[in-house]
Amino acid sequence: MERLKEYRLPLAIIVICLTVLCAGFLFFDRSTDKLRLEEEIVEVSLESLLDMNTYEDENIQVIESEFFPLMVDVKGAVVSPGVYELIKGERVDNAIKKAGGLTKEADANAVNFALHVTDEMLIYVPYQGEEGITSAYKSMEAAGEQTEQLININTAEMTVLLELNGIGPQKAQSIIEHRETKGLFKTIEELTEVSGIGLKTLEKIQNQITVN
Repeated sequence: MERLKEYRLPLAIIVICLTVLCAGFLFFDRSTDKLRLEEEIVEVSLESLLDMNTYEDENIQVIESEFFPLMVDVKGAVVSPGVYELIKGERVDNAIKKAGGLTKEADANAVNFALHVTDEMLIYVPYQGEEGITSAYKSMEAAGEQTEQLININTAEMTVLLELNGIGPQKAQSIIEHRETKGLFKTIEELTEVSGIGLKTLEKIQNQITVN
């Protein structure tokens, strides 16, 4: 009995120590699981944020591109000849309306009202019976055909790059900086290496560009 009393205190200490160790192990294990879970949440949140930033960046660039002003010079048989501001997608008809419309002397048959306008474009509306009508009409048609030509991303300047679908000032500048610092593009797919340009943007412009 006395021996039992002698060992009671050491046994109690051992039991307490084991209890503390078990509790500590359980707490540490739960803390580790919690930490791992928090790390996974942070990682997922970061990936979502990056995806969102890329999506927002592409949308912003599309908006910039769509509303980038085009300056068009309207001359000839219109009410108010002059330079007018239009946006991408508008046509010769829009430009003539901004110039007040045609005068009574205008030869409407010599004008292609459906032609898309381009920056720095000259629109001349000939007068009835005026000589050189055919050449004026052909020059306007040629301006329209130029927009259908492939744009060389290795040589195109800022204003030319802005004609591409979804390419705004920021992306155009990034393309120029990329080819100046890292060399010319060997394939059009290399455009995805440019900051802010992803596969979605490439799909929109792949039929408009070339590297040759």
